[in-house]
Amino acid sequence: MINKKALGYDKVENFLGVVSAIDFVKDTVELSVIEDNGEVTSISSDMNNVEFLYEAFVLRESAIFDKDVLDIGGSLYMIELHKDGDITLHTLGEDLDILASGEKTTLNEEVLDLMEHVAELVGNYYEMKDQLEAETEAKNNEDRDFNIKVVKEFDGQDLTYFYACNNKEKNEVDLIKVIFIGHHLIEEDAYERRTLSMDVFLDSINSGTVIEVSQQELMNYAIGKTYGTDSHIGKTAYTAKSSIVLEEADFDCDGNCYGCECHYHEEEFECGVNCDCTYECVEDMEEEGTDLCMDCGKELEDCHCDLW
Repeated sequence: MINKKALGYDKVENFLGVVSAIDFVKDTVELSVIEDNGEVTSISSDMNNVEFLYEAFVLRESAIFDKDVLDIGGSLYMIELHKDGDITLHTLGEDLDILASGEKTTLNEEVLDLMEHVAELVGNYYEMKDQLEAETEAKNNEDRDFNIKVVKEFDGQDLTYFYACNNKEKNEVDLIKVIFIGHHLIEEDAYERRTLSMDVFLDSINSGTVIEVSQQELMNYAIGKTYGTDSHIGKTAYTAKSSIVLEEADFDCDGNCYGCECHYHEEEFECGVNCDCTYECVEDMEEEGTDLCMDCGKELEDCHCDLW
């Protein structure tokens, strides 16, 4: 007998639907989806390619299935349903990879009542993962479609600007060090050229090793070099991923902070104060009597690292 409370995910076709029929002779499963216009789309899948996702519990009259994703306090959790009916919640990152796993939990009245108050259904993990991969691929294709960019690289001591020239025929990017801008010659800088594959270049952009900048920032850099006025030093804080210009009046925190260490030349910058990370200052938080989670840096009342 078909379990009407089951979904099926075809791992080859990347198709999620209700299990509407099973043919045990042909070893096939029919998966169906009702479209927004009311029409039904169905596919016949090899049973060996289908993962069956059964109902775990009901949340405000909506069935919650195995591999569904919930939003709890602003964080994403994927449900894993065990054969005995218990569940495990897995914490997901921005890329939907599993960051941590909770304890196996029995769905008693207390747990279900808590879910009613704190959980919101976001979607199915497989559908969300497929959508994220499609968006990433589209963005990747868009990021590859350029002729010349201006980028900068910070190695912890020195800041270097490059022209990133896209060799589309070879799928490579030539990084040519900026030593001449308009009428401004940066005489003390030696010529440098590097060739990266497009994949390596995009990985460097995404990781923050190389940062795209505007033409105006490059011009300001050239003028500062030419006339010996590095006015951005002491006002610009560089992290691994990005940079931000701040006023000196904002540099008013002496506390240590969660999450990262920021340095520019030999000066150490304070997280969340004169660098662009979003971490809170420990000293300020302690003065306010605020308790923070040592894992995520959030206030304990907003932390969901340990749900149960």
